[in-house]
Amino acid sequence: MLASMTKYFPKEIERLKELLVETGLYKEFVFKGDLIRPGKTMPESISTLNIEKLLQELEDVASWGTHDQAGAADFAHNLIQSLLSRLFSRLDLDFVSKAEKNPYDLLAAAIAADRHGHTHHFISFNYDVWLEQALQRHGLWNPVNGYLKNSVNPLPLRYIAAARTLEHLPSHQPSPTLVLKPHGSLSWLTPQDDPYGIPVLLLNKDGLTEGGTNTQGAPAYLPPEQDRVVVIHQSQRHEFSPLIIPPVLNKAVGGEFLYKVHKAVQREFESSQAVVIIGWSMPPTDASIRQRIADGLAPRSDSNNLKWLITCNFMKTDLFYNRYRATIPAQRSLMYDDGFGDGFIHAALRRLWENR
Repeated sequence: MLASMTKYFPKEIERLKELLVETGLYKEFVFKGDLIRPGKTMPESISTLNIEKLLQELEDVASWGTHDQAGAADFAHNLIQSLLSRLFSRLDLDFVSKAEKNPYDLLAAAIAADRHGHTHHFISFNYDVWLEQALQRHGLWNPVNGYLKNSVNPLPLRYIAAARTLEHLPSHQPSPTLVLKPHGSLSWLTPQDDPYGIPVLLLNKDGLTEGGTNTQGAPAYLPPEQDRVVVIHQSQRHEFSPLIIPPVLNKAVGGEFLYKVHKAVQREFESSQAVVIIGWSMPPTDASIRQRIADGLAPRSDSNNLKWLITCNFMKTDLFYNRYRATIPAQRSLMYDDGFGDGFIHAALRRLWENR
């Protein structure tokens, strides 16, 4: 990820290095695990660093460092968030051009071809919107209320400055598929001065627009040259930036919208018959999600246990499979080693549909 950022945004990466020096991370901190080898300092090139571990280290400095270090850590975090948004905006053009070949579209096509009447919902920890775009292309999802079912819609951008309550929102038919994103999304904008909603950026034939009553577009990213939206209303300035929850242990889950996302995650585990995991490494920083899963499974009786746990992990190790089984017990399980692709999609869905 940082390697791609270095390619597209070299000046910004140089500024990031300067900020890491100011935080003390560049020379003084010893990184562990896959961030950098223990006992070594950060290399001159930071393209090999793990971006999520880096965000976690910056969060620690922001909480426990000196005043100057904390300020530099905040600036560095905001810069990484901006570069993530700008990078995906660039990558999106290439990804969409290959839509029919990517695994998301293969998965969406297989679900769209299901004639058994199953309901499929998703919990995604990715900031990108490629899953939503694929589901939308196959008629399985809509952006108006596809992020929350039977709840308030994300507030359209134009409502933020003028409306102070949620009652002004129009009602819509529910999306056939739900995409729950407890870590946020690069297509969600969080207002810095208004707690009432999350605008959703959409792209239609006329260009970038905000999610509202006429949502013909698909979830999108800010243009590569932008890192925020500024709205001037009644001489007041309002700023919005992409909503990303950093991968830290004590994740900040603030606001009504994200709270409802987390509660919806729990409800899915209260009623689902099968869980399919694609590449979730279940890190310690996802403790809150594991607790939501446990809370959702706890009320289920023996006669209503989860029927299937199907997992896909490219690491091909029992360590993750055993972790999955312990966290999400089910009557039957299928562990698939060959990665997320056409083979897994058909093996998993066929197994589910043939053993209802």
